[in-house]
Amino acid sequence: KNKKIDKFEKISLDDLANKYFEYVKANLKPSSVQKNIDNYNCYIHPIIGFKNVTDLENKDILELHKYLDNYQKVIKSKNAKRKSGSYALSLRFKQSIHITLNAILNFGCKYYNLEKNVAKIVGNFKNVKGVAKNELNFLTISEFEHFINYEKNEIYKDFFLILFYTGMRRGELLALTIKDIDFDKNELYINKSLNPKNGKEATVPKTNKSNRKIKMLNIVKNTLLKYKNTQKKYIFGLENIKLTTLQKKCDNNCKFAGIEKNIRIHDFRHSFASMCIFKGVPIEII
Repeated sequence: KNKKIDKFEKISLDDLANKYFEYVKANLKPSSVQKNIDNYNCYIHPIIGFKNVTDLENKDILELHKYLDNYQKVIKSKNAKRKSGSYALSLRFKQSIHITLNAILNFGCKYYNLEKNVAKIVGNFKNVKGVAKNELNFLTISEFEHFINYEKNEIYKDFFLILFYTGMRRGELLALTIKDIDFDKNELYINKSLNPKNGKEATVPKTNKSNRKIKMLNIVKNTLLKYKNTQKKYIFGLENIKLTTLQKKCDNNCKFAGIEKNIRIHDFRHSFASMCIFKGVPIEII
């Protein structure tokens, strides 16, 4: 049992982080645990990981923030046609790193009698005044119809189409099986997700509410009927859909279609919601 000890055990932040990661493995999805571990090992550990937790001060958190503000992530391209380069960490990414540190110190306060959480006192990164937030990108119906005409690979074409007309997350569609489809009721059952970081086996979806039934439009039903007799475990899966190829195809199709937006795969989910709003679907249903 996790009981708060009487006297704080003097340990380094690295040691406390390891105890925290072992603790959360039972409560968080493997992908979430790995994300926190990566945040810590890559960005927090090099700066303050060696420090004793009781010695951490507000200025140490500010030093970490300054380090993250000036961090340049180097990208080495394996493709000779693409240039290597570097880019700064986004605000959202830096906030994610701070959240990881905050969770570790909260764990220390709760179970190791740590007196204060300096990360919470300093606070997370804030939006800079006068700097516009990133716009929420989506494809309109006409843009998508133009986009999909440039996709020549049938499997990827079907994948894009289902994403756009269902609002499913990428991992949910990768994990879809024939057993999850009720062609008579025109329903899809979403109850798992496939994340390449967790291997090739599906896990529980992102949240409890992600377990749901969604209605199929005829265009989705007709697309999935082509796979009705498949013997594969997953209709698409990571064997058929390569994630780097998926984003590359998305970028190329947007370029050929003259769509000057930075469309991510998750933006197909936003596109579906926007389409529903345009069609007059009540927001509670969406």
